[in-house]
Amino acid sequence: TNISQREERPTERKRARAKRNFWGNPPRKIKRNLSSKYRNNEIEIDNLRLEDLDSLMEIESTAYGPHHWSRDSFVNELDNKVARYYSAKTLDGILVGYIGVWNIVEETHITTIAVHSEYRRKHIAEVLILKILDDCYNNYIKYII
Repeated sequence: TNISQREERPTERKRARAKRNFWGNPPRKIKRNLSSKYRNNEIEIDNLRLEDLDSLMEIESTAYGPHHWSRDSFVNELDNKVARYYSAKTLDGILVGYIGVWNIVEETHITTIAVHSEYRRKHIAEVLILKILDDCYNNYIKYII
């Protein structure tokens, strides 16, 4: 093919620009994953599970004192369809932090975040927030509250 023929054919980039989604953005073929980019090799981010609640309650009571959420509140939140909860664990499976959000239409509300006192100042909360930012980007969520 010569150069003039190549210029006449629409490229993938031009086709993507022509198509716009509901928010006026081009479709995303590649999901963004900042949390893995900034994650050190000592922490894994995963969905929070019911079996993590014992460890979570220890972190919660230390982080928030007598005004912390109850275990029942977390059980209800894990069943909530608009809620997303993520855990930060060491490679040994020890829960060291967590974050919870509600995704409502095009908003995300951060409901809770905490890191174990022995693991603070190691950028664990930053990685958890980056995970939420990734989710917002990939799901076209515009606002974080």
